[in-house]
Amino acid sequence: MAQALLKTVLAGQYQQGVQLFDALKRPSAQDFRWSGVCHLHLGNVLMARRLLLTAVVKGDQGARVDLATCLRFEGEFTAARAQPSALNVDQLSARDAALALREGAILEQQCGEIARAAALLDEAWSHAVGADSLVQSAVAQSIALVASHQGNGAKAEAYLQFAEEYVNAMCRVYVHLARGQCHVLGEVQRRGASSRCR
Repeated sequence: MAQALLKTVLAGQYQQGVQLFDALKRPSAQDFRWSGVCHLHLGNVLMARRLLLTAVVKGDQGARVDLATCLRFEGEFTAARAQPSALNVDQLSARDAALALREGAILEQQCGEIARAAALLDEAWSHAVGADSLVQSAVAQSIALVASHQGNGAKAEAYLQFAEEYVNAMCRVYVHLARGQCHVLGEVQRRGASSRCR
């Protein structure tokens, strides 16, 4: 059933994924993981956290990636940072490796470590090329945001265009939010540069 649940995640059919999980009599660790991801996308953060913790305890170490995202949403940055750190990226699938590195980069960026975030995203992209388009889109969004922080608007726009082309309909809003953030960052940098020239 884990493959069926993963398909609902990749298609953005999160409510259907929850229903599939609820119908299971003996869910596996991966079933708990994908159901947790569905709940996370539906905004049910507490339920997502419980399911993802269960997935980790039952042996799906890749669920730590999604658990880190969940903890970050709850503002628990120390606990969130500990999740990807507990993983050996070389032993993960391309999908999980890319997402683990991306999550690490997001946390570094939020702590002001932009150069470290950029380095992690370069590594994430090298794994993402072997993963599905949804993962590639997610990594591309993060690369765009970091590029904007570094003042590289052209790079940000190129990655945003890629992300928008390959994201599913349910996640398109995240690309639009990233585009808005990049625009705001660009405006702040332009105004800062123009005020320094006066």
